[in-house]
Amino acid sequence: MKRLKVNTLQILLILTGIILLSILPSILNEVWKIVSGFFSLSSLVYVNPILGIERELFPFFWTAYEYTMLLFFSALLFSLFVAISLISFYFLLGRVFQSLMDSICFILSALPDIFVIIGSQLCIVWIYKRTGNTFFNFVALGEERAYALPILCLSILPTLYFFRTLTVLMKEEFEKQYVVLARSKGISYFRIFYIHIFRNTMISLAFHGKNVIWMMLSNLLILEYLFNIFGVTTFLFSYNSPTLFAVSSILLFIPIFLFLKGIQKLASNMTGKEVEL
Repeated sequence: MKRLKVNTLQILLILTGIILLSILPSILNEVWKIVSGFFSLSSLVYVNPILGIERELFPFFWTAYEYTMLLFFSALLFSLFVAISLISFYFLLGRVFQSLMDSICFILSALPDIFVIIGSQLCIVWIYKRTGNTFFNFVALGEERAYALPILCLSILPTLYFFRTLTVLMKEEFEKQYVVLARSKGISYFRIFYIHIFRNTMISLAFHGKNVIWMMLSNLLILEYLFNIFGVTTFLFSYNSPTLFAVSSILLFIPIFLFLKGIQKLASNMTGKEVEL
């Protein structure tokens, strides 16, 4: 029995080696195509999957790249602003307001991303039928771009995530002795909140921010598809080219990496502690 197992393992290893050797040339060929593509970016092309027309990647790519980055970082900063604004009044307005906010967060966080996006588009259509005005584009068509609604949809889940995270973190801070002491000295609520409590929760919030960014990237694919947005995710998933995928991924990663390092530096300066994201 033991000898049978050894023989079976040997056969599996030999077959695995043969398969790896057979696919090795194609793997090396694809790797070489990707690497060589970085040395000739100006000559990179893509083929439109619908029209079948071959076009140069640059400078056309920068239009889609700028659009995606604008939507992504606008939604991220907007979600942070809304979450911090809401949490600053959360502890000030009492238990009724807190219960209401907790209920709204629970309901909205249970909704799927697709439901939120499609629901917002249907709301705009309903408003148009009632008033004759759309107020802002709900899909991107040709040269017309949609900004407000995609940013709003992309920022909903991050806002809820930031708000619930800050709620947990700040509840712990409000129970600490330095807050009680500051209140007994007559220091205003907002000064305690922004100068002391928010600063002390900055590091934890920065760590949670990484999870929010990866969540937003996954939602970005759905968003750009449903809003008919020609952005970076189109080059990532619609064009069957390893070089295009590598170039798009790297250019998508660089600003996010720099943003995280900027948040790391800001958190270190605000808290006086070493932060590593």
